[in-house]
Amino acid sequence: MLESLGRLLDDAWADLDVGNFMGARSKARRAAADPSLRPEALHLLGRISLQRNEPAQALALFEKSLALDYDSPDLHYDIGIAHEYLGDNAKRTVAFLAVLYRDSGHDIDLPSHLSEDLLVGIAEELLGELPAEITEKLGNVPIMVDDRPSRDLVAEGFDPRALGLFEGVPFPDEGSAGPALNRILLFRANIDAFTFDEGDAVEQVRITLLHEIAHFFGMNEDEVTALGLG
Repeated sequence: MLESLGRLLDDAWADLDVGNFMGARSKARRAAADPSLRPEALHLLGRISLQRNEPAQALALFEKSLALDYDSPDLHYDIGIAHEYLGDNAKRTVAFLAVLYRDSGHDIDLPSHLSEDLLVGIAEELLGELPAEITEKLGNVPIMVDDRPSRDLVAEGFDPRALGLFEGVPFPDEGSAGPALNRILLFRANIDAFTFDEGDAVEQVRITLLHEIAHFFGMNEDEVTALGLG
């Protein structure tokens, strides 16, 4: 019985992945009948509410799951997103710091799709493909690799599962802001966790670099997403 309910819960997550909210909710509620599956089922029900733009309801379900000692990093991440939707940035940051701590604890088990050298090679190849006027404006902006965002960054509200970051003064503002220490960061462990294999990781690195280069040229998140680089 437990095995069949476990498969039912797996099916519910798969339904959610394709936007079948009704199917996912029905299966998750059935799986929640088993006490051992109830914490994850509550998390899934909360995720459904979150994707349906019901953050208060989602948060209530997440907190019930957490109260049952379900300590999944994904649950803490969803709690942070729910607080973000509700405008509580302080609680979002607390949840995101919990995610960073727990994700880092799993790094030893994380399959590595890309070495640091390969990451740098992909970046150099991409830069070589960009038009000369873009690379000229990028100038000496270095592309650096770290495993994950630093605790200080996350404490400032940065997403602990971001794949990359542009730090510095965007190009359109450089003239008024004076000399800037710009850099683009790639977060290798987050990229590994987000992708399935080396080919997928290579493609994601290219997308992430283009995303951060777009930020360098002053585009906001909505404008970057509109370019297909969200």
